[in-house]
Amino acid sequence: MKAHRLWQFLHDAHRRLRRSQLLCAALQSLGWLLIAILIAIVLDAIAGFDAPGLIALDLCLAASVLAVAASLLHLRWRLRLDPQRLASLVEHRLGLARSRLINAVELAGDASSATSASLRSHAVLLGDELASRLDVQALVDPRPIQKAAKTLALMLAGTLAAFALMPSVFLAVVPRLLAPTADLPPFTRLTFDVQISPDRLHAGHPADILARISGPSLPRDADVVFIHNDSTRHALPMISLTAPTANTSADEAARFLLHLDRVDRPRRFYITTPHGRSRTYELPVL
Repeated sequence: MKAHRLWQFLHDAHRRLRRSQLLCAALQSLGWLLIAILIAIVLDAIAGFDAPGLIALDLCLAASVLAVAASLLHLRWRLRLDPQRLASLVEHRLGLARSRLINAVELAGDASSATSASLRSHAVLLGDELASRLDVQALVDPRPIQKAAKTLALMLAGTLAAFALMPSVFLAVVPRLLAPTADLPPFTRLTFDVQISPDRLHAGHPADILARISGPSLPRDADVVFIHNDSTRHALPMISLTAPTANTSADEAARFLLHLDRVDRPRRFYITTPHGRSRTYELPVL
């Protein structure tokens, strides 16, 4: 039994309602993913994880992305076209009485019904005429999408504000999450100024590594950690040249020195302290 306007209306309504619900769910999911990323950044900024810990964080983030994708796919499957359920939803949202859409959908697809053919044709005709007068756009409630969009916008604004206030945290942690095995230094409030003397090192000659460390909490000791080609490491203690006092100001710095009697090959190293470590430096040898 033909009811072209009725079926066209139901297909248009289904398409718009599904799109709006998927968009709302996607916006909410992006908000949850942003929260998960911020939590990972905070955790690493506090704990300074090693490579296995960073990999675990990345796996948690990847699992969150997969869970969001799976939930959206499941929602899309649940929102497949069900004419009878959709007709009931349309009548409820538009406040329609007498169930004309529901009856038309049921009788149009049930040729084996005990209802007479003339009664079925009349019910379908009424539903078809009613569908021609309905506005599909009136079915979509924009408030959930607007609320989800505003919430996500506020979260993004908060994230940008946090980045503006604490850029060093994001600049230190985000690269570590993107490359968990790259041995990037964790976030620290210390600033390292490392100098190698002399500027041109020759094999068999001595060298000095001088570290000037500044920050709100100056360390009392520091080590130079050399990284070998096989990724093994060994640390050598540095000599403190200026021990910080209890009244150290932000303009002051702790100075440390390591004297090497002989350098014979290029080496990589970093400075480590109880309050954080530096990036990796190269000890060039000519």
